[in-house]
Amino acid sequence: MFILNKRMKIIVGSGIITVLITASLGIILPIVINPKMTLVWNPDSLIDETAATYQIKNSVSTSFGSYSPLHIVFTPQIEPTKIGNDLGNVDRQGLAVTTQMKEFLETYGFVIVDEGYENIYRIYNEVDYTGEDIPKFITTDLCLHAYHVLYDISLRILEGERFFFDFETMLLALRDAQIALDSTVSEISVKEALNQNIAYLSVMLYLLN
Repeated sequence: MFILNKRMKIIVGSGIITVLITASLGIILPIVINPKMTLVWNPDSLIDETAATYQIKNSVSTSFGSYSPLHIVFTPQIEPTKIGNDLGNVDRQGLAVTTQMKEFLETYGFVIVDEGYENIYRIYNEVDYTGEDIPKFITTDLCLHAYHVLYDISLRILEGERFFFDFETMLLALRDAQIALDSTVSEISVKEALNQNIAYLSVMLYLLN
């Protein structure tokens, strides 16, 4: 951002590139437990009015779409199953369970372990290919991940086909404005600032090309 005050002192903000290139993408990640690390998590410490606690009670319509919550009234018919001490009534499917994983299973009924997969869908494919009879627990994260990947690819295309050229056009306009301004001032300090601006913008244009 270029700010000119009454003394024509020019301040160049270093956030020009950041503002135009950086796109914000909010991703809510599940809590992933590394069995080699100690993790203390208090579910009662969740912040109010966040994705973890927020409830939509009435119909909502936006430019993106409409949503009407379903107010379902039901009586649970399945008796809850209590996990026995030391996972005595849990079928581990032959999987090794560490002490910390066991504590989370006994407390919350599930545990998420980081197995080093870079892609969220890879573990599903491997189970299908190997033919192992391992139950799959499919969450909405898989769908959200696919949406985020699609968004990321779309953003890359926009950056290459549109944003890049718009950014270059903006830099050229800024540099031309600084060059034109340089011919209208005589104060040495202002000219030095303008020359620094011109050099700063020229470096970015050089790197883009």
